[in-house]
Amino acid sequence: MKDILKKDLSVLDINNSVKDRLKENEINFVYELCALNRKNLKEYKFKPSEINDIIVKLQLEGLDLGKKYKIK
Repeated sequence: MKDILKKDLSVLDINNSVKDRLKENEINFVYELCALNRKNLKEYKFKPSEINDIIVKLQLEGLDLGKKYKIK
């Protein structure tokens, strides 16, 4: 699959406060973020606008929320 999945969240152009909150919830890699869905992110207290931003940034890389990508 894509090499970006194995990379740290820093490769995504998302707000630093969002990245910090993801890391607080032990989401450190792109593949871990992709495995989450909207409901999970709401449980982590993300605002709808922040969730939409995450979705857009993932889509720009050809990825989606709620997908369990295989890592090689």
